[in-house]
Amino acid sequence: MPGSDGVYSILESGVRTRDEAFERIYEQAKGLKRQNGSLAPAPGVRVDIAVLDSGVVSQGDDYFGDRVVNSGDAQGGYRPKKKCDECNGTGATEDGECEKCKGKGQVFGEFISFGTPSLTRGLPATQGQHGSHVTSIAASGTAMIKIIDVQTGSTQEGGKVELPVWVTAFKWAIEQGARIVNVSVVCPWSDVQIKSIVKNNTGVLFLATSGNANTELTATYRTQNGFDEGNVILVGGCARNGTKQDQRGYGSGIDIFVPSVNVPGLISKRFAQEIYYQRDLKERNNQDKKLDKDREFIAGIKQKLQLDPDNARLKSQLAREEKRLADGVGKLPQVPASASVYPLNELAQRISDSGVSFGIPMVANVAAKMMLIMPNITPKEVISVMKSNAEICEAGPVLDPAECYKAALEMRKQWITRI
Repeated sequence: MPGSDGVYSILESGVRTRDEAFERIYEQAKGLKRQNGSLAPAPGVRVDIAVLDSGVVSQGDDYFGDRVVNSGDAQGGYRPKKKCDECNGTGATEDGECEKCKGKGQVFGEFISFGTPSLTRGLPATQGQHGSHVTSIAASGTAMIKIIDVQTGSTQEGGKVELPVWVTAFKWAIEQGARIVNVSVVCPWSDVQIKSIVKNNTGVLFLATSGNANTELTATYRTQNGFDEGNVILVGGCARNGTKQDQRGYGSGIDIFVPSVNVPGLISKRFAQEIYYQRDLKERNNQDKKLDKDREFIAGIKQKLQLDPDNARLKSQLAREEKRLADGVGKLPQVPASASVYPLNELAQRISDSGVSFGIPMVANVAAKMMLIMPNITPKEVISVMKSNAEICEAGPVLDPAECYKAALEMRKQWITRI
């Protein structure tokens, strides 16, 4: 399997597995010395990845509680400003559009941060599973990677997220100190405002999806979306053996490919309880609905008995049908009284899903580990190292984490000789 070392271990053992390939290189980075024999400056101790997605759900004392250091709701936190950036108009409609130029300009909203810890807020929509899954992969392998949870309310299959939400989310993530911005969902990269954010933040690495459609992405696509600034990496999905995968973007415009089939991750116990509770409750209700015909038949017998209360045949038939209904109800699946008491032991539950969405955080994860090894590495250098050390497969250049770590170490060694 391409790049079987490093972050791909999550495909075998789950995201809580230690990344031993990274740990070996990081320990070497810590021990490097100057030419005079003194220890070189220490490598990095923390890299923050902003995950712009559907949000993370956690009870705060699990895997996510350890990894997520800040959280905000770009969608729920949107509030119109008094001033339009386009025409300086002071009025705004309920939709956040400028009354003066009728939406041609953008009226941005403030961002509500939930602070730290911030994961005990109410459950977001069911799409929260997507954001939790992505986050668990991005943060895998080391506790030195921290997550800034930026809830946009979007998933790959979700509804449209308005541009002001995206702009607010990007700006806030960067203000919080994110060195990497992971966007596993559809985003208006081609918008002039998003392009400007990318262009003006060359020290931040942005990750974009090539999508889950069988579409060719060329150099023209990159230019149209502002991906030529040198700090955006376009990620494609492939099969685990590196072959081209159906229903995935392809073409020369994609920088790097990663496996995107049955990618394991984690969701919190609290969210898992809600998912399993709703699933089992739905199944119970569906089975219970099948007994409605029996209930209707019993109701018919009772109506007849009202007209003929001494009818022995009807009484006997009613007794049989009520027993049959009771037996059917007794066989219905047992569901706890509420999601909170659903019997799950682990604080984080393993899940699996497919899509480029879950390949992108693998790339973010490797990039963060490269930054830990070599804190001075730039986004442009990260992308260059990933591409030059990739394994060339049928799908295209496939990320090789272990080689990326080694390359980052060599960069650090060269840097030490110059200080």
